[in-house]
Amino acid sequence: MKALADGFWKLTLLVAALSLAAIWYVQGNLVPGGVETTIRVFAAWLGCFGVPLLLTFAYLSWVRVSRPALPVWRSGLGLASMTVLSGDWLIRTGMWVLLPTHPRSLVFDSLEGPAVLTAALLAFALSGRARIQALAGALCMMAALQAEGYF
Repeated sequence: MKALADGFWKLTLLVAALSLAAIWYVQGNLVPGGVETTIRVFAAWLGCFGVPLLLTFAYLSWVRVSRPALPVWRSGLGLASMTVLSGDWLIRTGMWVLLPTHPRSLVFDSLEGPAVLTAALLAFALSGRARIQALAGALCMMAALQAEGYF
């Protein structure tokens, strides 16, 4: 049963990475409009609903399994990863809800990319499922941020 659950979380990480790769492909290549819209909407929904779900599971896994086994400094870095990603998700979702007509009107936009990248790098301090879940959440958030950009 544990192997099945680990496989599920690895599949989740793969879906997050593939959605980010699809967004990068759509931004750099000419694809039909319907395909581009579908990929962008999927990535946006994944960022809106997948990130909090993955972070919740990462936190629960960290509290139950990883936290007692990790040194204090690694636990702190892992918790910082989840906190930064949660804050970024909360601000981005608030902007989607409160500013639907002009979602790019705040100065915070220039800090979101580096914040998500920092959270992804800090997620490597975690161990086990918590690492996979936090990293998948960071990739989903990065894909959602990229889905908003039109060139």
